[in-house]
Amino acid sequence: GSEAGYLNEGGIGNLFLGFKAGYANISGNSNIFLGNLSGSSNSSGANNVFIGSRSGENNQISGNNVFLGLASGANHESGNDNVFIGMAAGGANITGSNNVILGNRSGENIETGSNNVIIGYEAVRSSGNMDNKLIIANSESKNLIYGDFANEQVIINKQLGINVATNLIGTYALNVNGTMKFGPNGKTINNIIKAQVTTVAGDVVPAGTSNTYTLSVEGAALGSSVMISPSVELEDGLVISYARVVSAGYIEFKLRNVTNADILITPSVNWYVTIVE
Repeated sequence: GSEAGYLNEGGIGNLFLGFKAGYANISGNSNIFLGNLSGSSNSSGANNVFIGSRSGENNQISGNNVFLGLASGANHESGNDNVFIGMAAGGANITGSNNVILGNRSGENIETGSNNVIIGYEAVRSSGNMDNKLIIANSESKNLIYGDFANEQVIINKQLGINVATNLIGTYALNVNGTMKFGPNGKTINNIIKAQVTTVAGDVVPAGTSNTYTLSVEGAALGSSVMISPSVELEDGLVISYARVVSAGYIEFKLRNVTNADILITPSVNWYVTIVE
């Protein structure tokens, strides 16, 4: 192309195709600049691949960059080891290094940010400088995933399903179909069930004895842990002795009267049950 590599003196192993591609290159080696004004300001930067009109246009001394797309990395000058793919991707980046920016106009206005991974059409297009961030989006205002490498944080916008069909996620922020483990010394958790069951009003627990109740809870499995609490205040002297799964789909709990008088449970009671398998 006209004036491609025009000022080249000692640079070797370069390929410049397009109007003023690699125009100012003096000593940069092993570069590939394809497109009008691609890498036109490069003087000593090496091992770069710029493809597309104005890609890496202002790059001067940086190396090991890959810019693919119209005006991708157009204002980049001195940062190294970046990958910008898409029209105007990383277009305003000047000195940032170690960035991966994929998508048309993604990260377009980040000037000095480094160590970012930005994916998606117009992802954080209008955002200012940032470092060590993970962004996955499909528009300027719709981030699906946000991460912070420095603080080792990941945020999922709205809902996350693990091993769940898309039509079964429902309205839950987290829906997991599979086993879980919490903490370094935690054990495998297969299931957590929450249920509400009711006992009838007018039940009597005789003095010094206990009543045992068996209630149906769908999904209850033998060997699970059971926690139970009442919806109303129990009479003084009534104690929940234990709760357990007695057979598949059924739990049992015992109310003990530790007083010397019979206790009448006047209202019906809703029992809130949590089962951890």
